[in-house]
Amino acid sequence: FDLSSEAVAAQLPFYYLKEQIDLGRLSKRDARSRLISAFNAGCVAMSYFGHGGLDILAEEGLLMSEDVDQLLNGERAPLVVAVSCIVGDYSLPGFDSLGKALLLKPDGGAVAVFAPTGLSQNEEGTTLARELYRAVFQEGINIIGDALVKAKRRYSGRKSYAYVPCIYNLLGDPALRVGNVPSGIARVRFEIWRHELFNASELRNPAISNETGDPDEDGLANLGEFVFGSHPKLPDDGAFLRLEMKGRQQADGWADAVVVYSRNKNAAGVIYRVEISTDLINWLTGPDYVREIEVLDNGNGQTETVRVGVKCPDQSKPSLFARLRVLVP
Repeated sequence: FDLSSEAVAAQLPFYYLKEQIDLGRLSKRDARSRLISAFNAGCVAMSYFGHGGLDILAEEGLLMSEDVDQLLNGERAPLVVAVSCIVGDYSLPGFDSLGKALLLKPDGGAVAVFAPTGLSQNEEGTTLARELYRAVFQEGINIIGDALVKAKRRYSGRKSYAYVPCIYNLLGDPALRVGNVPSGIARVRFEIWRHELFNASELRNPAISNETGDPDEDGLANLGEFVFGSHPKLPDDGAFLRLEMKGRQQADGWADAVVVYSRNKNAAGVIYRVEISTDLINWLTGPDYVREIEVLDNGNGQTETVRVGVKCPDQSKPSLFARLRVLVP
């Protein structure tokens, strides 16, 4: 079970604070105290791996339905994932399982519970939980229902224990978002980038470290530094973007000019789009006007240079303007 816990926790980006509560190393009293404290501190997610029953986690009673009244986390309710057995059963009239009790607590508990209604198998349940964490925390699919659909589709390729996803149910609203998890893989990568380049004090100051901050005062906000692969604390001269008027002899005789820009190789999910215009009002893109010529690795492990040929839509017009639009969904 401890290996299962570690495998799923490994899906969390490094900047999340992780706490492992192991009954094999802690006394029952200490383990229960730490778990309840984690709930009350407002953890984003709580996952359990081990034996369980309708109203209990672990034979030792790590968490029981009668403990739910001690959870005083208010609106800071986590997503609870229980890789166990029957913790999520909701079919007994007049009896609330632990999963149901966590969900229905009005001033705390869990925002949603993903748990089995029958007898699970740990290795397979761990695979399902790992895919759920991967979808939420690595890919930014932070709407619970969407993340579960992704996780179950990935699991469906496994031939053994095909029944396992069928006994795991979500108690809660599938349209809810998971805590303050960034939405979309690009936003997840931006958060990783921020935590790599700013210290704890700077991260607490949004004027320095959020997406609109500009600590080096070079006119390029942090989000721009991220997408172009530049450093937020070192002023840039704008060399990451330029226009080369090469004439028709370049780019196989097709392009009138070439847009050259640098981009962050690790900015997965970011959309870079070159557009052209002859009047600065109507902007065009697509293969009739814009074609990528080549992508060159800059050899620094961080950035690559992209060359994009552009063609004037109206040769009778004296001017050609080009711009780079960057979308961070």
